Parts: sequence; structure tokens; C-alpha cells
Amino acid sequence: MSEFSMPTIPESEECLREIAEEMMELFGIPYREAVARINYEWRHLSFEKWPDLIGHELPEHWAYRLYYGEVPYWDAHADRSKWVAHQAPPNDLQYWTIHDSSA
Repeated sequence: MSEFSMPTIPESEECLREIAEEMMELFGIPYREAVARINYEWRHLSFEKWPDLIGHELPEHWAYRLYYGEVPYWDAHADRSKWVAHQAPPNDLQYWTIHDSSA
């Protein structure tokens, strides 16, 4: 069973996992939080067809979009000191599909 709560196919799941891994690397968040952010922000979408829009951008693009929302400038050297990250989604099992085994 997939960790993603929206309808997916193997190709879209691979892309979603790459986005989650990019969020881990860029923002230092756990994989489970990255997945919860994807599940929450894209909860009303379906990824049952491929190629899909998410495949037309790099995982980095979607990682920034999911973590910060609209950002003024995507350049790798942009000053992010004033960017404000979205809060993690509500601690709801619908979005948090990977449970913390240390809790």
C-alpha cells in the first residue's frame, strides 16, 4: 500500500517520493512529514495518469512550492531569509500515513 493518500500509479508514486526526498534534503524534515505535506496539499488531486503535470518540473520546484507556497524567486541562490514555511499539516491520520515508531 502506498504512503500517498490520493490515487496514484507507480510512475507518479516514484515522482512523489522524489519530491518528498527533495524536501528532506532541502529543509531537513523527516520523510513522514514530507509525505504528509504532499498528502495534505494535493489531497483533492489524482495522479492516475502519466505523464502528469508534476513530471514536467523538477522535484526541487515542487519541494519549494509544497514547503513555502508561492515564492518570489526560484533561483538556487535566492535570499530565503524572509520566506516563511507553511506549517506542517494537522496531525491527522488521513495525511500522516507513515507513523513515527519512536512515539
